[in-house]
Amino acid sequence: PAADDERHLVFAHYMVCYGSSVEFHKQEIELAQRHGIDGFALNCGQWASFDPKTGQLTPSGYVHSAERIYEAARQLGTGFRLFFSPDLSGLRDLPRNIGDMVRRFAQHPNQFRHGGRIVLSGYAGGPEAYAQAVAELKRDGVDVCFVPHVSSRRWMMAWSMESALRFFQDQGHMDGLFRFAADGSVADHLRTNAEARRATQHLGKLYMAGVAPAYNS
Repeated sequence: PAADDERHLVFAHYMVCYGSSVEFHKQEIELAQRHGIDGFALNCGQWASFDPKTGQLTPSGYVHSAERIYEAARQLGTGFRLFFSPDLSGLRDLPRNIGDMVRRFAQHPNQFRHGGRIVLSGYAGGPEAYAQAVAELKRDGVDVCFVPHVSSRRWMMAWSMESALRFFQDQGHMDGLFRFAADGSVADHLRTNAEARRATQHLGKLYMAGVAPAYNS
């Protein structure tokens, strides 16, 4: 079989917030693989709280849910891939939370990598919002491949090639761009994916195209 870097893999953006069991997640993974899905991008709107006096980390339910998802993938042994998509619509203290998120599972056999680098995505916020978290990971020797969905100016839903190119201006931590395509018509998705892919090809960056056959929680 072709290496991951030579294939177009399919991921589902998967909500971590429900606190299901390992057995439930094993069933979800088996169902996904039967339908040609190679992995989950794990959407996390919370992660942990930190005591500023002691530096103590208190994990939230998201941490325990992620542990069960990774354990389900490990137990199945089917090569199902996982990576994180921290959700800035709820997540705070980004360098600490994103840093812990990535480090906690960096050596897990089901952690998805591109070119040997740990894949990290993201949802919402401007590109600059993630810069410190990515820089601190790399400073500590944790090399990530960062491919987020980020917000455009004035919250425009449609992207042009020019607006996609602007995401990368002065944002050296961005390795690519992801389109979360839960809104819009089929024609909108086709056009936006085409325009954004042209932009990332122009820059030699990655593009994770979005498609939304269903949007369920």
